[in-house]
Amino acid sequence: MPTRTQLDAAGVVEVLRAATQTMQDHRLALDRLGSEEEWEPVDDAESDGRSSSEQAGSALAETLRVATEAVEGSTSLAQLAVALAAVRPRSDAGPAAREFSDVLAGLAEAMRNADHLDGARVAIGLELAAERLAAADDGSHAGCLPAVLAVAADAALGAVDDGATLPDVLIAAAEEGLVELESGPVNNPDLVRRGVVDPAAAGLLLVLDVFTCVVTDEPLPAPPAEPPTAPAAGAGAHRYRVACRIEPHEGSGLEDANWLESTWHQLGELVEFSGSGASWRGELLTVLPGAAVEAVFEVGRPRDLHLGLADPAGSAP
Repeated sequence: MPTRTQLDAAGVVEVLRAATQTMQDHRLALDRLGSEEEWEPVDDAESDGRSSSEQAGSALAETLRVATEAVEGSTSLAQLAVALAAVRPRSDAGPAAREFSDVLAGLAEAMRNADHLDGARVAIGLELAAERLAAADDGSHAGCLPAVLAVAADAALGAVDDGATLPDVLIAAAEEGLVELESGPVNNPDLVRRGVVDPAAAGLLLVLDVFTCVVTDEPLPAPPAEPPTAPAAGAGAHRYRVACRIEPHEGSGLEDANWLESTWHQLGELVEFSGSGASWRGELLTVLPGAAVEAVFEVGRPRDLHLGLADPAGSAP
């Protein structure tokens, strides 16, 4: 199928279906980013008041599911826009669901009087959505969804001014949004403390990636691999120190770095991990050194690898 420069109602529904499935595939990885402690799945019946809507990946997956169901059967963009604009989060939903609903509402407003969705309409929709979020944002949360959306909208509008068509508008928005996303763990105190990117903003960029894949007929983003779980270290079990630089594979980005960090965290005691820039670095104490190194090869190649027994205090001999 050739690259599409505009979509009708059926094409937009196709994008939403693909985004819903992809977000569901990535839901748990995004949920882990938002966890202050070691992540465990939340059973709504045993959540002690915690709702799955408080987890960004789950919140975005549910919002997209509801939106996709709402627009099924739409025969025009006007009809689809009305259905999409009516999608609102539950009263107990967290900020991720509320903000993403505003993103959908902004896109709906841009489609309301249109015959097709092209690059200019997408840029306008992102700008309208950014304006909705700006009203409730003080501008001091670098790397979070409102900031990433504002940068993505500006990039999309700039691309339209330069004559770009739909695929290039989406790529420009995603690329500049990624730069802002990566600034979070450097400039946002909360993200600096936790050492992660904002999960809701990462989810937004995932949706833009899916949108691009649909219009260019490229494969959708693959689901992240489930991290292995380390057994409890019993008496006499040997712990190993694994430390290396990681040269990421071409195309590997923050999501892959976050997957590796989460995997290493579940394999043992994470001493250090830095997943930003062209070269990453990590250090781990684990009873499964082979699994730790194999995880590195999933997303990149180890460099300056140090592997040896750790003494009881945790340092290598």
